[in-house]
Amino acid sequence: MTLQKVQEYSSPNIKIAVVLPAYNEALTIKATLEEFHKALPTANLYVIDNNSTDESGKIAKDTLVTLGNCGKVFFEPWQGKGNAIRRAFYEIDADIYLMVDADATYPAEQCHELIAPVVRGEADMVVGDRLSDGDYNRENNRPFHNFGNHLVVNLVSFVGKLKFNDVMSGYRAMNRTFVRNYPLTVPGFQLETDLSLFAAINRYRVKEVPIRYKNRPEGSASKLDTYRDGFRVLATVINCFRHYKPLTFFTLLAFISALLALFVGVPSLYAYIEHHAIPSLFSTILALFLVILTFVFLGTGLIIDSLAFFYRNLSFIERNKRERERERAYLKQIMVLRINYFFTVIIFFGKQAHYFFLKKQKRYDKNLPKHSYYRTQSLLAA
Repeated sequence: MTLQKVQEYSSPNIKIAVVLPAYNEALTIKATLEEFHKALPTANLYVIDNNSTDESGKIAKDTLVTLGNCGKVFFEPWQGKGNAIRRAFYEIDADIYLMVDADATYPAEQCHELIAPVVRGEADMVVGDRLSDGDYNRENNRPFHNFGNHLVVNLVSFVGKLKFNDVMSGYRAMNRTFVRNYPLTVPGFQLETDLSLFAAINRYRVKEVPIRYKNRPEGSASKLDTYRDGFRVLATVINCFRHYKPLTFFTLLAFISALLALFVGVPSLYAYIEHHAIPSLFSTILALFLVILTFVFLGTGLIIDSLAFFYRNLSFIERNKRERERERAYLKQIMVLRINYFFTVIIFFGKQAHYFFLKKQKRYDKNLPKHSYYRTQSLLAA
């Protein structure tokens, strides 16, 4: 990206916040801060020390002081990346939020490619895609991670009805509207999956930009557990499916229940029709229970879907109301400033005119004869 394009959003009017959650990243936090300060000298760098047991927080503070950056280090005692980012979104006010891991795996020089579409209004969230160019597969030596990434990408694309290439990337740029409306409820590494699902289901504009990726430096260990966090991510996908698309979710459960009811109940029904006898009382009761459960699932889906529709519209109305109130307050402030400016200009020119006429009067009086000057002064005094 050229310098001219960088300067488009490097003005003081656009506040850019680089958010770096950090947990025991003493080996990489300094280099990461220096790289992003070099790439974005006008941005504020914010480090969220997520209850680190090493000196990550101290190193981050010293580095910010050395760089002369106006950022800050926050301490978040609740463990988990989601908790750290929640603290950041609550504390930081900016026009653009650039979220990036503090492990020196993401290229700082490509941050402009993520920020530019947000500034131009082309996207609400831009995701750094590690998978399209194959860097992540080459650098990462954990095959289950690669398998899990592809599995989650397909699930999220299916649930959100939006094609993703990399759902779990920690390198993202977001605008203020997206951040203020995102209800961050996940505590840990499910954050990226939840962000992607929220954006897709709520129809925010999402763009993916291929980026380079490099593995952690030697001596730095990943905090991600393949199996534990993998199951948590899958649970997050299912929960988001249930929360955002309740009718589809419960209809799918009703369909499964109906199939099981047919599988269990058809032999008993056939035996009753042919021989007027029930071969198994247990299978008959189980089939009736599954039929009832099918209708319960359908009813639950309809009720929750209606409630979700109502609250979505209510939140939209409330959000628009807050935006209108904010716009009115802004216009009122502008009007007050213009009125103050108007009266300031009037007073200024009034004083200038007063000084001009006094000066002219003095010059006129000096040109009069001496007796006329005293006569004029006496008349003015009278």
